[in-house]
Amino acid sequence: MKMIVNPTDSYTDWFSSYPWECFVTTRIPPAIAINCVHDHLIADVFRPICRHLNTRLAAISVITYGHGQHKPHVHSLVASKSKVLAESIQDVLTTLQSSRSELLTHSNALDIRPYFIDRHPAYVAGHIIEATDINYYDRKLLAEIYQGAST
Repeated sequence: MKMIVNPTDSYTDWFSSYPWECFVTTRIPPAIAINCVHDHLIADVFRPICRHLNTRLAAISVITYGHGQHKPHVHSLVASKSKVLAESIQDVLTTLQSSRSELLTHSNALDIRPYFIDRHPAYVAGHIIEATDINYYDRKLLAEIYQGAST
């Protein structure tokens, strides 16, 4: 008998295998086209965090197209090379909220929370419709931290 594999479970297991430090939600303003969101996320969130903490980041992000009263937004699982992100969440959030950009248009545009393995991998995986919904930031570092977590 052939076993049916649930893709959400597979993605959840895959995401859980990384040593993430935080869970980021970025609300997408109407002025930004969905196909440009990841570029803005890199320019307005990931790179400024890297500069602020003087480290590299790795992330996997999934766009959520909105449901109920929620508008389109992005969920990202993020880790830093130096493992300083988790202890710096409030500082990073304050710094990013004080800057304005096309993506970060208001103080509630960005939410950064500590990562919980029992909640966030499944939550992000549940928003994947197709593999093309997944965006990566610094694939080389993603591979390094994945290898480091599995050894």
